Amino acid sequence: MKKTSLLFLLIILLHCRNAHPFDNPEMLTVDHKTEIVFGQSGSFTGHFAFYGEAIKSAILACFNAVNDAGGIGGKKLRLVSLDDHGDAELTKKNIGLLYQKHGITQFLGVMGTRGVLSVLPLIKEEKIALFFPWGGDEKLRDPSLNHIINGLGILEPQVEALAIHVVKDLKLKKIAIFHA
Repeated sequence: MKKTSLLFLLIILLHCRNAHPFDNPEMLTVDHKTEIVFGQSGSFTGHFAFYGEAIKSAILACFNAVNDAGGIGGKKLRLVSLDDHGDAELTKKNIGLLYQKHGITQFLGVMGTRGVLSVLPLIKEEKIALFFPWGGDEKLRDPSLNHIINGLGILEPQVEALAIHVVKDLKLKKIAIFHA
C-alpha cells in the first residue's frame, strides 16, 4: 500500500473514532447509567463551520483521553453534537430536543451569542447547565447564573493585546482587524 493511501486510511479511521453513529437526533439513544452525556449545538455547516468543527474536535479529543483512561467513575464521556447552521432558533430547538426528549442537562461548546441567549431561560430555571459557551454578551456573565460556566469571552482586552503586539512588537504600521 502506498504511503499516501495508508495516511488517508489512518485519517479516516481517526475521524471515525470521533464520529457519531447517528445523524438523526430522533434515533438517538442515551444510557445515563453508563455514560455522562453532554449536548452541543454548533455551527458545523456554513460560515462558522471551521470553528464549530474545531471546538467539537477539541472536546472529543479530551473525552477520548478520559475514556481511554477508564472514564469517570466507570462511566464514559459522550458528546452529542447537533448542527444549528448558526441559527439561534435552531440552537434553541436542538437544546430543547436534547433536554426534553433525551434528558441531557449539560451542554458544552455551544456556539453563538444569539443561540446561547435563546436558551437563557432554561439556564435561569436551572434546568440545564452550560459550560464554556462561545458567546460574548454581558447577560451571560451575570454572577447569579450558577448554571453557566464561562471562560474569557470579552473581546476588548483580547483585541487590545493583539493590537499592542502587532504595533509595538512586530512594528507593523498598517493593520486591519475584522470581526463579526
